[in-house]
Amino acid sequence: MKHTEIITAITALFILLGALGAYVWWHQGLLEKRTASEQLTQEIQQTIHKEGQVARLANKSEQLVANETLIATHLVRVEDVVFFLRHIEEVGRANNVLIEITSVSDTAEGGEITVSLKGTGSFSGVMKTVGMLEHDQYTLSAKNINVRAESEGGWELVGIFTALTYLP
Repeated sequence: MKHTEIITAITALFILLGALGAYVWWHQGLLEKRTASEQLTQEIQQTIHKEGQVARLANKSEQLVANETLIATHLVRVEDVVFFLRHIEEVGRANNVLIEITSVSDTAEGGEITVSLKGTGSFSGVMKTVGMLEHDQYTLSAKNINVRAESEGGWELVGIFTALTYLP
């Protein structure tokens, strides 16, 4: 073989090796970009998942606040106990029954207050008052109710009710 043919073969071999090296380098870079792309895709999916969780938690939080607000309308707020007692008297007044609050327990005890009352009026008025108190907007529970006829022809109501309290 001639010297020029050997040089041409060696040159062709170097060009082939250079092209092969460039291809390997390009392919390696492509694999690195692909790996980086997959990592970014996973991070995006995790972020989307977290955003979904945050949105669900925010929605549940709003529902809890709405539920708490609804429940609070049926409970006696500690600072509104006087208003609540007046409300009981007004329920009696609406039925022509004179209600007198005889005692109120401490509001700090166990999330409820106990109200003892005495009322006088007609039998119908007394019974309507008891019914209205038991089905009132506030969560009232009758512990003890005693209705008896008075000597003057009226009726007397003596009762003990408990109401749940709300501490915001």
